Amino acid sequence: MATLNRKKNKNGNIRYEIQFRQNGERRTLTLGAKYDERNAELAKINVEALLECVQTRARPSATLAAWLGEIDDVLRNRLAELDLLTTSKCLTHGDVWRRFYISPRFVRMAPNTTRNYRGVATRFFEFFDENQLVEHATKADAEEWRLSLLDKRYAEATVAGAIKCVRSIYNWAVDARLISEHPFN
Repeated sequence: MATLNRKKNKNGNIRYEIQFRQNGERRTLTLGAKYDERNAELAKINVEALLECVQTRARPSATLAAWLGEIDDVLRNRLAELDLLTTSKCLTHGDVWRRFYISPRFVRMAPNTTRNYRGVATRFFEFFDENQLVEHATKADAEEWRLSLLDKRYAEATVAGAIKCVRSIYNWAVDARLISEHPFN
């Protein structure tokens, strides 16, 4: 159970904090200035859901995944510092790709690059289940995917480009602290 606290700073501005217990330790998540009471309450509900995911190693709901995809990097980093987003245990391949598609990195890509990434996604999800947890994917799975592309008569350069694209997305996920490691290195 989390608690939402309303605090006034020395300038008279209102800030919200979410306090919760994790592994018997009291933790505090300070929200930024842009959080009004409604958004702070929503954040509290989602932090409670994140705590549940971490404790039970469950996959986040679609609502929680959508909220995580919308939060800014500052809040995402704060959640990671509190050990609420440091593990891939709750993330599926589909979650990683959906978050990448809404990331500033993807949005800034040239149209042809985004088209190529979407084409790789099609080939990727023909082999990998969108709902498979990232932590369950192995280097052997990555190699099998590569071989399956070659079996489908894709050129070696096309396969290498697809692997480079997938590696780029999963390296982005590691950098964003969404996952701790991936099998495509």
